[in-house]
Amino acid sequence: MTQGGRAAEQVLLRKISTGAQSELKKVTKMTYAQVAVYGFSDKVGLLSFPQRDAFEMTKPYSSKTGAIIDSEVREWVVKAYERTMQLIEEHKEHVAQVAELLLEKRSSTRRTWFGS
Repeated sequence: MTQGGRAAEQVLLRKISTGAQSELKKVTKMTYAQVAVYGFSDKVGLLSFPQRDAFEMTKPYSSKTGAIIDSEVREWVVKAYERTMQLIEEHKEHVAQVAELLLEKRSSTRRTWFGS
């Protein structure tokens, strides 16, 4: 549920904050690894293109393969987000209860640390 926070904001608050950016970064990196490194994609096949380091200028695959990887990653991320939204909608009451408990715990932790 890497996109759970973003989806919960959208379902429960009807808006998305900038805090969801870290979730997007994580899910994008994780999905690129699944598609391009670990060979989980039928469209890319049983190939592994290890993550490049920041100084490497060439890609070990063609621009066509790069487009397939990008398309596959986008499709997987969208499908996962749609499924996450569906689950949160189905269990909206429970998600709201968990959110309330987390807010209470956060408030009590702040009082403990800062004496407020």
